[in-house]
Amino acid sequence: MKISLKWLQDYIDLSDISPAKLENLLTMAGLEVETMEDLSGKLQGFVVAHVQEHTKHPNADKLSVCKIFDGTEVRQVVCGAPNVAAGQKVVLALPGTIIPSNGMTIGKAKLRGVESTGMLCSERELELSEDHSGIMVLDENAVPGTPIADYMNRNDVIFEIGITPNRPDALSHYGVARDLSALLNRELKLSPYGRFEQWFTKDFIEASEVHNHASVEVLDFAKCPRYSALVVKGITIKESPAWLRNRLESIGSRSINNIVDITNFILHDIGQPLHAFDLDKLDGAKIIVKTMGTEGKFTTLDSKERTMHKDALMICDAGRPVAVAGVMGGENSEVSSETKNVLIESAYFNPGSIRKTAKSLTLSTDASYRFERGTDPGNTLFAALRAASLMAEAGEGIVVPGVIDVKEHDIELIQVTVRFARVNSILGYEVSSAQVLDIVTKLGFIVQAKTENDVTVLVPSFRPDIDREIDVIEEIARIFGYDNIPAISSIQVPMIPITDATEGLDKLRTFFTGSGFYEIISNSLVNKHIPGLENSAIQLMNPQSSDMSALRTSLVTGLLTAVQRNISVGERNLKLFETGHVFRMLSDMITDFSDIREEEVLGAVFTGHAVEKEWYTKEIRNFDIYDVKASIINLLDKFHLSKEAVFVYTPEGNSYLDQQISVQFGTEVLITAGRLKREVIKAFDIEQEVFYLEVGVEKIKELLFRKPTFTELVKFPKMYRDFAFVFDKMVNAGDVELFIRQNSSQILRDVRVFDIFESEQLGAAKKSMAFSLEFFDEARTLTDDEVETVFSTLINKIKDNFQAVLRG
Repeated sequence: MKISLKWLQDYIDLSDISPAKLENLLTMAGLEVETMEDLSGKLQGFVVAHVQEHTKHPNADKLSVCKIFDGTEVRQVVCGAPNVAAGQKVVLALPGTIIPSNGMTIGKAKLRGVESTGMLCSERELELSEDHSGIMVLDENAVPGTPIADYMNRNDVIFEIGITPNRPDALSHYGVARDLSALLNRELKLSPYGRFEQWFTKDFIEASEVHNHASVEVLDFAKCPRYSALVVKGITIKESPAWLRNRLESIGSRSINNIVDITNFILHDIGQPLHAFDLDKLDGAKIIVKTMGTEGKFTTLDSKERTMHKDALMICDAGRPVAVAGVMGGENSEVSSETKNVLIESAYFNPGSIRKTAKSLTLSTDASYRFERGTDPGNTLFAALRAASLMAEAGEGIVVPGVIDVKEHDIELIQVTVRFARVNSILGYEVSSAQVLDIVTKLGFIVQAKTENDVTVLVPSFRPDIDREIDVIEEIARIFGYDNIPAISSIQVPMIPITDATEGLDKLRTFFTGSGFYEIISNSLVNKHIPGLENSAIQLMNPQSSDMSALRTSLVTGLLTAVQRNISVGERNLKLFETGHVFRMLSDMITDFSDIREEEVLGAVFTGHAVEKEWYTKEIRNFDIYDVKASIINLLDKFHLSKEAVFVYTPEGNSYLDQQISVQFGTEVLITAGRLKREVIKAFDIEQEVFYLEVGVEKIKELLFRKPTFTELVKFPKMYRDFAFVFDKMVNAGDVELFIRQNSSQILRDVRVFDIFESEQLGAAKKSMAFSLEFFDEARTLTDDEVETVFSTLINKIKDNFQAVLRG
């Protein structure tokens, strides 16, 4: 939002405050100044000049030679504009001046053999408009030598302020001035424009004449709690007065005509959007506020036909819609050069309703921007009266006595009690009761009662963000000034106890960073349309964007987003991990939060080269599933969990993984890993293979605190046996390994797969797997017979259970 310094001074004296100080003051008070532009700065070196003579250039048909008086001396200037003539008052760029539109510096030059000391300028060269058909011709009363910034009333500074969504009260010059009044402890003034006190009397309010000219009916008070209107008759549509054009042009708003400019002025002045209807175009001179009811077409002021949703709030006359409430007027009732009578609309619309309508139309206007955030329902009549006063003055019209003010009920202001001790307790420093009273009064709060311990205030209707004591305390801190918080020499910070939960997570983080992984942090809101993950996505009801439309059910999305961004800047070899919460659906239909389980997990990705080309090796190797398995084994070994872990390999994977590895502890799956499916990584524009590993943090961190047990070296010899079987292709090595462990005696201490292969000789649906078995006993030497007995028994059990054939 653009704020003019000169405009602000209509409401508060800032003559002794530098723009730089003002910028800092506003930013520190929560109204962040994003840019500051001195309008006079880019008009330095431009002056009003008088064309005394105009002759044809001797060496060029399209050029002329002018004698120009700049207020001090007569200069010779060569000009190519077709409209230059003797006697004109024009804009002269003196030597050394920089032209705003192109950055060119004006100097003395010879053009086709004739010396020129300056340049006559068009509006486009001064960035006043796009008109460059000829030079800019000024009023004949302009005084030569006057700086153009002074002549055009451009000695102004424009602040671009970023207003947060909770501060609709600051979306106007008066709103910003109100904050400055509290910050600087200065009184607010009344604006010199649009004063109506002289005719706004009790007789005027009670007059019924306006009802003979127009009527208003509100059929949906939920979406339009208040609708105020006035009628101005006999107006003349013409150019706006200079002060009004200057005000609007200073903030980048194009002047249209006196009536439309006044509605725009009121919007930027006090924050109330208005709309002016051509009263004679309203069927039955009637306004009806109602929802669309059925989907239909409507042509807005920008001459675009739009499809209106059935729930959109519309402003209608007796027979048709004439405006999209709170967003944009209609082409069928706009003010034109023939307009004589105007109905001024000043309403309060439900913010949610306007937000939905503007979003459905993908149409954002200055009016909808304010209505979406919440305008002041108590300001509608005041704004209409100011606009009527200005229209009567600038349009030479007459305000019809009487006001139309339709509302379901009067505004009920929220009452809040602020305890002085609570203010000091929350802020951590002392603010006196007198200072509290002064701040809340300057901010527009109405003091209802005051005691020694507290003050009770009514929250003004222009502050929809305030409804609790803590909100008022925040305002006190903001205005008192964060710079004024007293320095404290020392402060005692309570130590946060380290729990098993936090320490367990730190152990995992330490392991992965020590293994060469980089940690990332990503958004827990993700795109619901990621292949392989869309079926489990938990969709949000009102997402901010399609990329944040669901709660994440895996850390894959955030990690792959990071991979894609790194690859796009040339970083292709990556090991990344993230810890965070994911959300799992417990049922097909989510009715409340009990249908969702939140879990903490750790996710990691591997992609690119596992081994780079070095002087001592010519081999480059990409990451594969065995690198992932190696990381899992290292993790298990690090925390002494290898003995109990069972690896299960699932070739078909799951919805987003293939070559899947699962690590089980009993019946619990603690680790899942594998290669991400092609369709998943393709959704992120990733061409190279990516491997993913996920650790269930909540499940595994209890195991991380097990104290390792140590046993002495085995004193008796170990014995080894190998066997190989032909299995069906779908049988997993992990399943066979688990079966061997569960169906053997205590003298079997380890099982290891050492060979897997497939061949035509075995058969198309068959594969061979070979296992090595380790036997020993800590107390004695085993005999061949007892090992052979166990070994033979296992062979028979494997044959029976898996329909396997022993090889060799």
